[in-house]
This record gives sequence, C-alpha cells and structure tokens, in this order.
Amino acid sequence: MKITVLTQPSPLVELEEAKLALGFSGTTDRDAQIEGLVLAAQAELDGPIGWVGVSVAEQQIELRLDAFTGTINLPYGPVTGVGGINYL
Repeated sequence: MKITVLTQPSPLVELEEAKLALGFSGTTDRDAQIEGLVLAAQAELDGPIGWVGVSVAEQQIELRLDAFTGTINLPYGPVTGVGGINYL
C-alpha cells in the first residue's frame, strides 16, 4: 500500500486567528514564521503521516495497492468523495 498526498490540506487556523491568539494585529514581520509554524503543527497531526491517523482538513490522497482484496478500506477518513478507480 502506498499513500500519496496530492493536494495539501488547507490550514485549520488562519493566519489572522493565530496572530490574534499570539497578541499580534495587522501585518507583522513574523507573518511568514507564524504561518509556517501553524502548517508544521498541522502536519504533525493531520493525514497519512500525522499521529492522529485521520484527515482533519480536506485534502486529496492517492491510495495504491499491490492487489485487489475482497474489500478496499480507505484509510485516513472521513472520505467525502472518490475521484476515480483505476486497475492496471
């Protein structure tokens, strides 16, 4: 089984929300740093490599299997849609 994240999840916390929680307002010289820290924290939790084991934010994931079995379980749900199924 191979999992690939095709589209990165959108941030769960917007930059302005994070800045407000940290006591900043308006544009600061730390905006890029704050945004990077929010994304890094989310990456630790979310999706295939996250320790929560589910997709918290919407993202597109590709699942490749070596063979068909009776049932294909889609990991890292909740699954909101299937973009396609290919058999090679």
